[in-house]
Amino acid sequence: MIGTATALYRGTGDAAYLRTAVEDARGSLAYWTEGSRLHDQPAVFNAFYFKDLLDLDAVRPDPAYLRAMSAYADSTYGSNRDPATGLFRFQPSNGGDYDPAAPAATLNQSAMVQIFATLADATHHRSH
Repeated sequence: MIGTATALYRGTGDAAYLRTAVEDARGSLAYWTEGSRLHDQPAVFNAFYFKDLLDLDAVRPDPAYLRAMSAYADSTYGSNRDPATGLFRFQPSNGGDYDPAAPAATLNQSAMVQIFATLADATHHRSH
């Protein structure tokens, strides 16, 4: 919803779409950053979610978007990454706590690479 409203705003210039995107972003951040909700979500969901937040951030900056993404990336790197292989492992739901018995699913690795690459790009652009 955030990404769609942002795209509609960019395409039409209609400020109502931008207001919707901002409201959806604020509401979703309040929900997803509570407790372990974001951690428990599949990593691929989070990759799309963060990219949509940063797309909105490009037209209506809010440091909360990058903070949430950075906190998730740091936490997941520390708790779900196997230091011996560098691969991420999650519960069978593709989110949640580290599970050493779970396969290092390609989709999860791709999601985490996407998150770290997007975060690196966003922080690089802010420093210039």
